[in-house]
Amino acid sequence: MSIKEQIQLAISPALDESNLFLEDVNVVTAGKHRHLTIVVDANHDLSMDEIASITRKLNPIIDALPLFNEQNFNLEVTSPGFDRPLTKPRHWQKNLQRKVRVVCQDGKVVSGRITEASENSVTIDNSNLNYVDIKRANLEVDFKPVRADRKSTRLNSSHQIISYAVFCLKK
Repeated sequence: MSIKEQIQLAISPALDESNLFLEDVNVVTAGKHRHLTIVVDANHDLSMDEIASITRKLNPIIDALPLFNEQNFNLEVTSPGFDRPLTKPRHWQKNLQRKVRVVCQDGKVVSGRITEASENSVTIDNSNLNYVDIKRANLEVDFKPVRADRKSTRLNSSHQIISYAVFCLKK
């Protein structure tokens, strides 16, 4: 089993308990040091408090893994950035009413707002697309509020990474 798979297996219960999804695990080794990045997501926009809380839960779990054998490592827990491709039905469902740009397998480009998302397809304005027909899809920057429960001042994960780094330094 790879290091990435061992980490995924070890942290999955804590993520499930916190109603979070594991998006990615990345381990970079430089000499005797490792940098571990864990990308988590939820069905809602994650707050800094939620990121800090899950970091506190994951740190002792990862620290106890024998694969690190007293090797120094940095742990970075973050949410996906605004530029993350939409690849799963839940990504589309979470981003209802947001602007998106889609490149289809046949090269056709569709831009507009996500108006509906199911397990097999998405509706962008008046265009219905099956996920299998989508080559690439990314959110587009939109400074207008799109739903009553979403504020236009929502921070993206790059703000969270910077804020969290400051949070760690103050401890």
